[in-house]
Amino acid sequence: MKWFVIAALFLSGTVSSLFFLQRPATVKSESTPTGGSRKAVVVELFTSEGCSSCPPADDLLRKLVATQPVPGVEIVALGEHVDYWNQLGWNDPFSSELFSRRQHRYAQRFEASNVYTPQAVVGGTSECLGSNRSAIISLVENAAKTTTTEVSIALKPGEAGRQPLEVHVSGLPRRGEKVVYDVLLAVTEDNLSTDVRRGENGGRRLAHAPVTRRVVPLGTVNGDQVALALPTTVELDPKWKRENLRFTAFIQEKTDLRIVGAATLKLDGAPAGRSIRP
Repeated sequence: MKWFVIAALFLSGTVSSLFFLQRPATVKSESTPTGGSRKAVVVELFTSEGCSSCPPADDLLRKLVATQPVPGVEIVALGEHVDYWNQLGWNDPFSSELFSRRQHRYAQRFEASNVYTPQAVVGGTSECLGSNRSAIISLVENAAKTTTTEVSIALKPGEAGRQPLEVHVSGLPRRGEKVVYDVLLAVTEDNLSTDVRRGENGGRRLAHAPVTRRVVPLGTVNGDQVALALPTTVELDPKWKRENLRFTAFIQEKTDLRIVGAATLKLDGAPAGRSIRP
């Protein structure tokens, strides 16, 4: 296992500290939420093309998404490429400081003194080595038990480069308590690969788990809100292949980072997993 230790960054618990990304534009729209019948559990993989231990983790997560081995659960993959490996000979084209900061936020949550790759974070509350299949499946099964908030995504008619949609949320836990949740929307792209020319993986062609291209904060909600709809318009980079794009909306508790609900939807409108209440 390849460990890479860097100094911890002390971040605030705000949504902007997790993802310093664009403010979403809002649109007026009406639609019926869409989704499937399985619970969506988010698995975040902190990875890098510069890490020789990461390709097996990317391969594993791709297979888990393709086979969906946990009954009643949709494993939703967010490949988040960190940037702290870039100084060691290869600049990962998918890397971002934003994901490095998010990983450090989790390190604080887990009271860990360092970060490493490949690391899998499941449901925002548990972590393991990203290439450990049995551990990931066990954590997914546990996370599904506490994923009780209903989330769905509805696509709206759009235009080239701009995709309007609406995220619907209901059944938030801890009603009446002062618990605040961040509502986040991730855009991922499948079927990406790179011919790495330098660094630990120099000379190899690496295929990736779904790569997180953008994360848009949609706002904050609290347990007192019974149901709500959050419209937004996502800007799509023309370099991204539309047929490989997927939207994932998830609700994350601001303080302890637990993901209480999620939904995922391909850009072509084919529904995938949706969190449901037991």
